Amino acid sequence: MVPFQENEIQPHSKEENYNRIHKKTRSIIERVNGQLKGRFRCLIKHRMLHYRPQFVSLITIACCVLHNMCKQANLADLDLHEELDIEYERPIPMNVNEEIGRGRNSFHRLGQQIRSQIVNQLR
Repeated sequence: MVPFQENEIQPHSKEENYNRIHKKTRSIIERVNGQLKGRFRCLIKHRMLHYRPQFVSLITIACCVLHNMCKQANLADLDLHEELDIEYERPIPMNVNEEIGRGRNSFHRLGQQIRSQIVNQLR
């Protein structure tokens, strides 16, 4: 889901409200991702999980559950101020790149439809 472009929206519109909510939610998600990456180094971008997406999602859910258990047990957080966003260029195999290209338009259209439904439900 992406926000609307500033030139696409009118002041005090549902789209502007959507953008404001989107910005707040994204901020929360990015902070949570930072905490998870600080605690579970396998989630850092350059340490890619080399598994099927379905299995990676299970690993991510397990990390979330374990993180919540650590928080409830008042276990000390790791140093979350470390540099976590080091980017290492890795070539993407051509067949993966082709799959991404084929699915991109359908995911983009689906995202736009869902975004429109959310905006229509806003006040």
